[in-house]
Amino acid sequence: MYKTALFIIVIVFLPILMFSQENGKRVKVYYKQVNDCNYEFYATNENFCPYQVEVDLRGAENLFITAHLPFYTIIEPQTEEYLFTVVTWKDISKTLKIVHNTYIGDINVLPDTNYIYFLPYEPGAACRVNQGYNERFTHKGSMKYSIDFGMSVGSYIYAAREGIVVDVKDDSNKHGLSRYYRKFANYITIYHSDGTFSQYVHIMKNGSLVKVGDYVEKGQLIGLSGNTGRTRGPHLHFMVYKATYKGKETIPTLFLTSDNVATYLQRKNFYISTRTNVSQSIVQVSSNVPASSLNTNYSKTSEADLGGL
Repeated sequence: MYKTALFIIVIVFLPILMFSQENGKRVKVYYKQVNDCNYEFYATNENFCPYQVEVDLRGAENLFITAHLPFYTIIEPQTEEYLFTVVTWKDISKTLKIVHNTYIGDINVLPDTNYIYFLPYEPGAACRVNQGYNERFTHKGSMKYSIDFGMSVGSYIYAAREGIVVDVKDDSNKHGLSRYYRKFANYITIYHSDGTFSQYVHIMKNGSLVKVGDYVEKGQLIGLSGNTGRTRGPHLHFMVYKATYKGKETIPTLFLTSDNVATYLQRKNFYISTRTNVSQSIVQVSSNVPASSLNTNYSKTSEADLGGL
């Protein structure tokens, strides 16, 4: 007869991107006691996207374990997975603790770098790119392929790509310039069919019009832009990222513009949102390269030019 129990779990969550907190808490690790000396360990992923899970045991000396620790695996959404077995005559509930790390996404997916995104604001509206790729303030390192759109508080946000909503935070109304305010950024995270994620950040308090588990269509209204988290003014921070081993990194994205051209966006430029059906239209792909490969003379770049963080 199986006996199932939850361990005392020590969760160490190590976000790479400054906004995303993700729902790693919805990955549960537990064991089933098969007999007097065999304990089978399992993990359940209750999220709507894959998660990387790393499991280690503290106090596991002199035990036989059928896997090397720390144990790493990727668990598909809405599934349970067997991890390993511990063999011992001891009562492990009194001697072991689990260190349980979770990281969003599957590292084995291949992003569709040719996908053409809609601009994430109202059709016919024009917004300025306040901060582009590889800027000196916050778009560096793993976040270098991020875009800041100049959008006022309450502006409509539309899904740039279809997918499943996997995380929403919209309970904050705080903002400021210091890094302390990063944790107060509201956001919506959407999981795509190619395994990548898009994230819409700094939305206003109660500004999400979708919930976790919703499927959203490309061009669907999903939220209201705001000024939460680490900002110097209202704007929408948008990025697409893929999972890496125990982390993640942003990737450059092509956007459809009003002249029916798919292009990488450039800082200081205004772009008009359009809803041309990409699959039924001949779209010209611009030959411009992502702005991260350009040389930016920061001595001539003001903070006002770069816009919000």
